[in-house]
Amino acid sequence: MTSEPSAIEAASTGQLLRRYRKLAGLTAQELAHEVNSRYPDDAISATVVFNIEAERKTAITIPELAHFAEVPAISPIQLLCDCAAAARRVR
Repeated sequence: MTSEPSAIEAASTGQLLRRYRKLAGLTAQELAHEVNSRYPDDAISATVVFNIEAERKTAITIPELAHFAEVPAISPIQLLCDCAAAARRVR
């Protein structure tokens, strides 16, 4: 009897947002402030950032995703897929 390979845990958008926010040296408040200063109609608060990172808010619009990615200067795809981890698995 063969055992199935263990599942690889995928990072969530919230986990990836937290990772890139911290790599950019930003607090949740600073990220929210930066998004709001660039896009005042978004009304993103630190609470929204915390809720996304804690996976309490899982419905994220495409514009929100793009705005969150713009602040640390990453691709929005990097908030959807842990591309570095996927590349390591392929090697």
